[in-house]
Amino acid sequence: MAITVLRLDYLAALTRATNRGGPDALHRVLDFAQRWVSRGDWSTVETGLAYAHATNALLDARRAEEDRLHLEVPTWSAIDPPGTASAHPLGEAIPVGRAEPPCRAEQLADQGRHHR
Repeated sequence: MAITVLRLDYLAALTRATNRGGPDALHRVLDFAQRWVSRGDWSTVETGLAYAHATNALLDARRAEEDRLHLEVPTWSAIDPPGTASAHPLGEAIPVGRAEPPCRAEQLADQGRHHR
């Protein structure tokens, strides 16, 4: 599955890296995508697609840019038992050194998926 919402960021970083701008931007984009993948439930096609849709991964990159929508990477705090509320259900803060189960798409539902 391709993360279409990151397409423009990836192409810009790749262009910079190949034009002697250094690989730092490309590393950041790929690291961000890898963190997103690590948080999802990929046990079935259905759960993978549900996670991708809930986190804006399949949005057209240009449309997402116009609407100011971004790829949502769930924080580890979003991985709570069903029915419990997280203080910050989505975002990029990532605790280091914690191995927890992947986030299921239903845990993201109705938790402010869109930035505006």
